Amino acid sequence: AYSLLLKDVLAAVHLVGLDPYMGAFHEIEQGRPSLALDLMEEWRPVIADALALELVNRGSLKLTDFARTGNPKRPVELSQDGMTKTLEAYGHRLETTVYHPLAGPGGQTALRQAIVLQVRRLARLIMGKEAKFETVTIR
Repeated sequence: AYSLLLKDVLAAVHLVGLDPYMGAFHEIEQGRPSLALDLMEEWRPVIADALALELVNRGSLKLTDFARTGNPKRPVELSQDGMTKTLEAYGHRLETTVYHPLAGPGGQTALRQAIVLQVRRLARLIMGKEAKFETVTIR
């Protein structure tokens, strides 16, 4: 779930035109998208962690959805079925509607778009059009 989330945050950073490698909290090193990792932190509990807990607690993922690899660095991976279930659930999670102040009339938008709006919010801060960066409160 973290890899999927990073992919979407990284795409949003590129879309908005920021440099994904110039972060503030994650160490800057060659090939590490530090800014995307920084921005991802806001969404980890809401999207990735909640998704993982939901898949396990609802019994969507079972032991048969995991496979032993024999690789000591990655001893267990999702099976093809487990990956399919996770990808489908992740896609559905991103369609969840939330409130975001930049979303226009009514402020309702999908989580997928809220990620982009948060990156735009950071860009506005960098350009001096916002006084501070505010995280989104999701209930």
